[in-house]
Amino acid sequence: MNRVEVKFLTNEEISALKQSTKEGIEALVIEPCLKTRDMSLRIWDMPKPTNLFSSLYVLIIGWKSVVEDNDLKVRDVVQAWTFQ
Repeated sequence: MNRVEVKFLTNEEISALKQSTKEGIEALVIEPCLKTRDMSLRIWDMPKPTNLFSSLYVLIIGWKSVVEDNDLKVRDVVQAWTFQ
C-alpha cells in the first residue's frame, strides 16, 4: 500500500523535483474536509543497504495543519490523487 501505483508526474515534473530538492514544487492539496492548501511536493531519496535507494514523495509545509484540521491519527490511510 505504501507505493506509487502509477506514474503520476510528467517527466518535466520529475526533473523539476530532482533539481529543486530543497524547495520542491508547488502542489494544491484538497483536504478531506474539502479545504484547499498550497503545499510543497518534494522527493526524498532514501539509501538502502544495497547501494540503491527508494524514492519517497512527501508533502511538506503545512502538513501539521492538515493533520490537525482533519483529526488525522497515526496509521490513518490518506489517499493521494493527481489531476493534470
